[in-house]
Amino acid sequence: MSEEYGVESVDIAVKSSDQSALRRPLGLGPRIVAVGGGKGGIGKSIIVANMGMILAGRGRKVVLVDADLGGANLHTCLGIEPPERTLGDFVERRVTSLENCIQTVDGVSIGLISGARDSLNAAHPKFHQKLRLLQHLRRLDADLVLLDLGAGTSFNTIDFFIHADESLAVALPEPGAIENLYRFLKTAFYRSLKRATADDDIARLIDMAMEQRPGRPIPTPADLLNEVAKTDKERSQQLLLRMQQFKPRILLNRTRNFSDVELGYAIQKACYHYFGTGFDFAGFLSDAAEVSESTKRRYSVTASHPHSQFIRQLKAICFRLFTDA
Repeated sequence: MSEEYGVESVDIAVKSSDQSALRRPLGLGPRIVAVGGGKGGIGKSIIVANMGMILAGRGRKVVLVDADLGGANLHTCLGIEPPERTLGDFVERRVTSLENCIQTVDGVSIGLISGARDSLNAAHPKFHQKLRLLQHLRRLDADLVLLDLGAGTSFNTIDFFIHADESLAVALPEPGAIENLYRFLKTAFYRSLKRATADDDIARLIDMAMEQRPGRPIPTPADLLNEVAKTDKERSQQLLLRMQQFKPRILLNRTRNFSDVELGYAIQKACYHYFGTGFDFAGFLSDAAEVSESTKRRYSVTASHPHSQFIRQLKAICFRLFTDA
C-alpha cells in the first residue's frame, strides 16, 4: 500500500440520572480512552498495546487496562506473561486497590492491568461493580488510561465505552465489519441516553428506538426527539444536548487501498446523517505483515518494527488525539 494515500461501595451520588461522578474532574485524574468495536479480531488489542508504547515513549504515564473480561489477551500483544493479579481480583474484591493489579512492562513506563481469567462472575460484572471500577480508574497515578474493550454490544462493553472521556471505535473496511460497527454505535448511543434519564416514559421510548430490526416504531434519533417533544419540549431539548455529546472517533484498521480509506469518510458522513452529531474519522492503519508477525512472536510492533508504516501511521494518530494529554 502506497504511503501517499495517507465495603467500599459506589458513591450514592452515582445514579442512572446523574453520571457526573464518572466524568473526569477538570485538570484532575487520568484521561480515560476506551477502544471498542463491533466484533472480535479487528485489532483493538494491538492498537491499544502499541498506542501505549508510543505514548510512553513520549513521556506520558500510561496504564493499559484489558477490559475484555471474558478473553483477555493484551499481555500477549505486549510480549509478557499473564500477571498473577488481574482485574478479576479487583472486581471480586480479592484486592482492594487497582494499584495492586498493575504489572510494569519491562523497559517502558507502562502499567498493565490484565483482564479476568477463568471467572464467570468477573466476566459479567454488575453495573455497580463497573461504576466502582471506573471510579478507581480515575484515581490511578497516570496521564492516560487506555481501555481495551471486549467485542460485541453487551452492556458490559458498552458501559465502559460510553463513560470514558474519549471513545475510539475500530472497524475493518469490510461489509460485515462496517455493519457490526453501526450496530455497536447505535447500541452505545441509545444506552448513553437511557443511562442519563430517570424518566420512565422517556426510557420506554429509548427502548423502542434501540430495537435492532426493520420497521421498528422509532427508526431514528430525530423520531425519538419528536416523540418526546409531543409531551415535553424541555425534556426533548435536554435529550438533544445529550445526543450531541456522543462523539466517538472512528479508526479503520487493515486498509489496503485508497477506496478503503475513503470508506472512513463515508462512515463519518453516514453517522452524521443518522445520529445528527459530528463523528471524527481519526485515521487509518495499513494492512501490514509486520503486525501479524509481531503477534505470532509475542512482541509489540513498536519494539520489533519501530520504523514500519503501521507505527508511523499510529504515531500520527496518537499525536493528533493526545497532544494535550
